[in-house]
Amino acid sequence: MRKYVILLALTHGDQGGSIKHLRAYSAHLNSFRQNNALIVTNIVGLDADNLNVLYVPTDLPKVGPYISIMLKLAISFFSNFYSRLVIIDFFNPIFLPSRATQVAIIRDLGEMELFKYDALRMFYRKNIMLPLCMRFAKKIISISETTKRDILKHFDVPADKVLVVHHGADLNVNGEVCEVKSEYFIYIGRLDAVGKNLINTLIAFEKYCINGGRCDMVLVGSPWRNTNQIYDLIDNSTVLSKRVMIKGFVSQEAKVKLLRRAQCLIFLSKYEGFGHPILEAHANGCAVLCSNIGVFKEVGGEAAYFVGPEDIEEIESSYFKMEEITYDDATMEQFKRNVERFDWAQNFESYDQILGINC
Repeated sequence: MRKYVILLALTHGDQGGSIKHLRAYSAHLNSFRQNNALIVTNIVGLDADNLNVLYVPTDLPKVGPYISIMLKLAISFFSNFYSRLVIIDFFNPIFLPSRATQVAIIRDLGEMELFKYDALRMFYRKNIMLPLCMRFAKKIISISETTKRDILKHFDVPADKVLVVHHGADLNVNGEVCEVKSEYFIYIGRLDAVGKNLINTLIAFEKYCINGGRCDMVLVGSPWRNTNQIYDLIDNSTVLSKRVMIKGFVSQEAKVKLLRRAQCLIFLSKYEGFGHPILEAHANGCAVLCSNIGVFKEVGGEAAYFVGPEDIEEIESSYFKMEEITYDDATMEQFKRNVERFDWAQNFESYDQILGINC
């Protein structure tokens, strides 16, 4: 029996905060030759030469819901009987009674706040997956204080069972910041019309353009199940058709270049578990206009600008304010101090301590 099993999963794209964290933590374990771990993953290119990895490909034809449930059950049985400690960070897992110690990583509770998935998946996550997780996980790791409060609000679990460990962030190691900004705002994330609030983002942007706004808008991210709402809004607007550019999914290098040249990151989500693009923007010398939800205040601190996600007029007015940001030394230092609050080394130390891993 192995000491522990780590289950990882790729959700959407390859640049989200959760994926960055999973890549970074596996590299941390790898550097300490934790070869008594088995990583079951569908993330390609992990730094794991000194780890045991079982790769589960995701490019297979989609299976029906019943087969999917059987696969999840098989993985749960396998991990629980194979190890003494199971760290579950798997996409839509099934938690079972187990002789192993189960530790769950909860990155957000979006399904409790928004109707963001199809009806079957919403029912499964709200009524099966999450209740079983709260019952059978010995410890729950939350990635923000806001997500912990959401867990305690929706589920009857002891507060000391939920431990907060923030994601880390990567500073711009090259120190390269574009001194002359281009006239565009940028959005980074999946093209989710509802959860990411891109409909309100674009309606306010259209008003901003009509009233003389200078900056264009660049959307970076992979399509989502409701992306057609965004396409329809743009296609039916003469203004948006000319002033909005959809880049889709781009490489990490391309994303960094776009961030460094952008006048501002626009990130007006209605709900998030963390908000890694805020730290990516600050690390690359880009200001952030984000919604005034609790987790963004937690992550953005004093270095971000906040606006109500439902107030179209306030959003439009804020776009004009973001045009006038001065990127002086004081501003850049404020961005740097904010990023430094989120340290990968501290994240790894917290995980090792919680999980009892000796690195």
